[in-house]
Amino acid sequence: MWKQSPFERVAVFIDYRNVESNMYSSLGLTRGSVWVDYEDLVDQLVGDRTLTGAFIFDGVLRGYENKDARLHSKFKLAGFTVMTTLNSIHDNGQKGVDVNLALTMFKMATTNSYDTAIIVSNDKDFAPAVQMVRELGKKVEGAGYNSHSGDYLVSECVTWTNLEDLSLITKNPYYNYEVEGEIEDSNIEEEMAVTTVD
Repeated sequence: MWKQSPFERVAVFIDYRNVESNMYSSLGLTRGSVWVDYEDLVDQLVGDRTLTGAFIFDGVLRGYENKDARLHSKFKLAGFTVMTTLNSIHDNGQKGVDVNLALTMFKMATTNSYDTAIIVSNDKDFAPAVQMVRELGKKVEGAGYNSHSGDYLVSECVTWTNLEDLSLITKNPYYNYEVEGEIEDSNIEEEMAVTTVD
């Protein structure tokens, strides 16, 4: 059984659009109505261990590279490394993101850049990559929304955190709740998070 240690080096790999999409779907919220505090997400997952890197993986559309520049800049200012994949509009902007994440996680394992990887995604296609990283002697933990989790991915991770159990989201103060109705959810705080998304 793996035990946590303050000397344990941890790297966090976040499949950004996957997390956002599954969050809205799982909690029954309207897209754009809330923000996620990704800094707090990393803090809660890592605990008192040593963070060696926090990575956000996202796709950008060719010709629309500046569309998410502000969002990515906010992540960088918060200390995240943003890894983007350039796609055509026909690929819906996310093709290759999973490959980029899997290869980065594997490469960092081969260079002994962490002891534990935490993958934040509900994409079951990451399961083979997780298995390969574990075969290199690394520990892999997972986190995602349980209602959208693939059993294959969950079973490959030594532990799994249900993001619905964490207090991570805040109301978007710029969203028109009078049109959509007020959000009622115990996990939503009244104050705006430090880390925001457009």
